[in-house]
Amino acid sequence: MSDNVASRNSLICRGIYSFIGILIGLSVFISWLFFIEPKTDASIHISLSGCLSGVLAAWNFVTHLMHLKDYWRTWLRGLKLFMLIGAFFMIVTAAGFIAYLVLGITKSEKLTVASFYIASVWCFVSFKWAAMLLWHSRSYRNEFADLTVLLDF
Repeated sequence: MSDNVASRNSLICRGIYSFIGILIGLSVFISWLFFIEPKTDASIHISLSGCLSGVLAAWNFVTHLMHLKDYWRTWLRGLKLFMLIGAFFMIVTAAGFIAYLVLGITKSEKLTVASFYIASVWCFVSFKWAAMLLWHSRSYRNEFADLTVLLDF
């Protein structure tokens, strides 16, 4: 019984962490899009990377919420879809991270508020959320592995 309570508490902590990630991603999107001056290409890319980070955090939040409400038992294919989404965005954000670093180096930018280096940082944060989406979806799917064997018959 205490294991179930501990896992429920850790699941609630994961959900809170994901919700905070949503708020931070949204605030980065709004801040860099509307309030950071001067408007450069990098500031737009930073705001979009922050938005992507918030969206991936929202997917994590939904994953934890659905596990908390025990909805995955009826939609196990959804976990596979979430795993594919996590893997896809891991590849996309890793490519973005490298591209922004290369842009920052080739343009000889200094580390400022609106530089491609900050955009690469937000791509890394988005990569982290995509990796967490893949990891948690996979762990929840493995938790129901015995159920999928029964559904195959």
